[in-house]
Amino acid sequence: MEIKGNSFTQVNAILFLSLNWLISRNKMNSELIISSIFAGFKPLLPYLILIFVFAIGITLLKAFIRNKSKSQLFNNTNFEAVRLLNKQEVKVYEALVETIQIQSGNQYKVFAQVSLGEILKNYDRSSFNRINQKRVDFCIVNSDYMPIAAIEYHGGGHFRGNYQERDEIKQQAVEYAGLVYHAIFEHNLDNIHEHIHTVIMPLLSAQKPKKARNHDKNQRVEPTF
Repeated sequence: MEIKGNSFTQVNAILFLSLNWLISRNKMNSELIISSIFAGFKPLLPYLILIFVFAIGITLLKAFIRNKSKSQLFNNTNFEAVRLLNKQEVKVYEALVETIQIQSGNQYKVFAQVSLGEILKNYDRSSFNRINQKRVDFCIVNSDYMPIAAIEYHGGGHFRGNYQERDEIKQQAVEYAGLVYHAIFEHNLDNIHEHIHTVIMPLLSAQKPKKARNHDKNQRVEPTF
């Protein structure tokens, strides 16, 4: 191609033509590279789509299982409230409160249906598990809320199943901890106030429970396993 004009015009023309040639060449090279990449991936495309779909499915399945476990914590949600104490136990509880708690000026307090795992501690896991899910009908605590006595009411419904083993486990654990263990029977209900005053009250004043190691009255000690 012949380029006419002065030297400056000729130089510009040459630069323009060179630039167009480079651009067209690079464009062809870019298109060739892109075509080669697509050609290389084309056989793998079905597998890549399958992997992508599988990953999406796994993600959705995990989300479904997580949401289902959160919304269905129970197999059956038909919970119903039940009485904490039966009529005889109410009579014993009220007598304990009147005779021990009120007359002592709240030096002692009475709690009902207390888990032994909440008031006793044992650093041996197997020993602690023997009493952890058992409870006593009434627990008497002092002004520091340290338990000092466990009171059981043995009414007509008490003597069922392996009640002797249950009673023995509870009594031994309570007494090993230095607490009073006392059972009130059905025949004691007729003179329950007198029974509490003459039998239980004298036991409380002399009782010194064994405190857990490193015990701080301002801090509750939890079992650690």
